Amino acid sequence: MEMRSHRFGVMEGLQEACSRDPEATYVPSFSCLVKSLLDKSTTDNTHWWAEQREAQEHVRALSYVGLTTDLVEIEAAIKYCRLLFDSCRPNDPLISIPAFALGKILFCAFKCTDEIDYLDESIAVFRRILEMSIARRDHSDVILCLLEALTTRLSLFRDKKDFDEYIRLVSAACHDTHTSVRDRFLMSCNWSENAQRFGHQTTSATYEIAISLMQDTLLFAPTLETQHFNLVTLRNAYEPEELSLDVASYGVSRGRLKEAIQALE
Repeated sequence: MEMRSHRFGVMEGLQEACSRDPEATYVPSFSCLVKSLLDKSTTDNTHWWAEQREAQEHVRALSYVGLTTDLVEIEAAIKYCRLLFDSCRPNDPLISIPAFALGKILFCAFKCTDEIDYLDESIAVFRRILEMSIARRDHSDVILCLLEALTTRLSLFRDKKDFDEYIRLVSAACHDTHTSVRDRFLMSCNWSENAQRFGHQTTSATYEIAISLMQDTLLFAPTLETQHFNLVTLRNAYEPEELSLDVASYGVSRGRLKEAIQALE
């Protein structure tokens, strides 16, 4: 229901999907999963992906990583992801699945504890995945997570190497047609904010990209209902009006009054 609403603006059933009791959301016990995996490894030399049914069960469990805020279970989930990842050979086709889950749960651990080691390892894991042979769609998902982690570390330490990497990744992501226009627009807004904050030379270009993607997101929807829905849902993450004001403010500060007026129009 959420995906249908997000992509096509269909409102039917959305309220029910969004109002479900968060306490009813199923999250497996990663402590039990770790114990089960360790017990199996002592009695069976086959790897977890050898049997398709078992592999599907592990992949299903990994999809729940990040839904728990219990520190004990977070640590168990980290151990679980490590065990699955370490059991893979470098060229195994499924190696990116536990690696991606590990990167996400490490970032979750940082948000719950503010321990920078978790954030550093999360970034290292996402970087490592990008060196693997993975599908283009998965590649985009990893970049989105890496950008979020890099932005978080940038806000803490303002490291130039992190910023250079961030610029390179976000520039590629904003032009990647495998990523939805809406996600590219939100990334471009984040890009323009960071570019202006750091006084980067790409600031003007990022605003142009963001305005273009905003028009694509809001105007090129198939129906008026979908256009309205996209505008409303965008406001949950970013106010489109703020972008126009930011562009106008930037234009005025640079003496580009014509560009500022065009942004407001």
